[in-house]
Amino acid sequence: MKPRTLRLSGWLFLMVGVAACGSPSKPTDTLTAPHGVTPSQGAVVAFASQPVTLTVQNATSTGKNPVTYTFDVATDSGFGNIVFTQGSVPAGTGGQTSITVDKLPANQVYYWRARIADGSANGPVANTASFTVGPDIVINAPQLLTPGDGDTVNDTKPTFTVTDATHTGPVGTIYYRFDVSTSSSFSSVVASGTVKETSTQTSYTVTADLTVGTTYYWRVTATDPANSVTSAASSTESFKLEAGIDLTKVVYVLGPNISTWAQTSTITNAYADGSQLCIYHTKLGIWPATNYVYDTSGGTTVEGNQWVFANINGTWYGGAADWYRPGQACKGVDANSIGQQAFYQPSQEPLHSWIPHSGEIFGVASTTPARAWPSMSTLDQRTNVALIRWP
Repeated sequence: MKPRTLRLSGWLFLMVGVAACGSPSKPTDTLTAPHGVTPSQGAVVAFASQPVTLTVQNATSTGKNPVTYTFDVATDSGFGNIVFTQGSVPAGTGGQTSITVDKLPANQVYYWRARIADGSANGPVANTASFTVGPDIVINAPQLLTPGDGDTVNDTKPTFTVTDATHTGPVGTIYYRFDVSTSSSFSSVVASGTVKETSTQTSYTVTADLTVGTTYYWRVTATDPANSVTSAASSTESFKLEAGIDLTKVVYVLGPNISTWAQTSTITNAYADGSQLCIYHTKLGIWPATNYVYDTSGGTTVEGNQWVFANINGTWYGGAADWYRPGQACKGVDANSIGQQAFYQPSQEPLHSWIPHSGEIFGVASTTPARAWPSMSTLDQRTNVALIRWP
């Protein structure tokens, strides 16, 4: 019986030993803090560019459970006033995790943080970063000014002008994008340009010739790039590009209606340099001279007249301007005298008060004597009309 007793005692010893040691302990998972990527510390987010995207470099975990992220946004660094929170965000691919924040109020500094959890423990919080949401800025659509809707334009490189857009909030520098198309839907844009705002009105001149006889459409948008704000597009207006000036539709303030005169000469060069107006043509010095009616001595002869045409409020006005001697092409003319010197009677408005602005397109022509027509008429002939630009 002793041997059986000894074996039992041995089993009791083993059981006591096991009880004293206990079961093995489970190791604790190690979780690291994610690293904030964007917005970076001190970033400024334009109000209009919201929603804000928060992005972190993924954290790590030694455990086998999948991790999720929690993002917080607050108006204080202690996160006592949390204005946005989103938890249970799965880890993103590519080593980063992102979420989109609801639109935040303007003119406010915000603080954000993120941490991970694996279902049994929370990881440490990422370093807190702050960003600022800028002011709420609104830019209204600019108002189209010229050319007006349905206008006829005679310049193949027309200038477009808008009334500057109104706005609210502290805008930066505003730029205007002009688009010109042959389609009202702007499916094909044939000319486009962006220019910096100028006081009250802003203009853009196309750089390539448009096609005569074509109807075009144009519209404009205003943008503040610094604050990522763009207005709605303006209304769409149309215009038709025609070649030259239709002399039958001109309002003549001095001299006869020359639309019926034979065009026997062609302008070879015409320009205004701010101090003189020059018109060279193929019959210069060839048309017959006649005595100047206002020279009682009879010693002065003239060949004809320069003509000036101005588009004023959508209507072309024209008249016989300075006289020129046989073979003379240039006359002394500046901006202040081009109207008043030639059309000096108040009855000859609006050319009497017309002062061309820099870059303005106007028309010129030469004829046989017409200013005192018909008392000084010779052949009743003319050149074509040339469109030139005031310097």
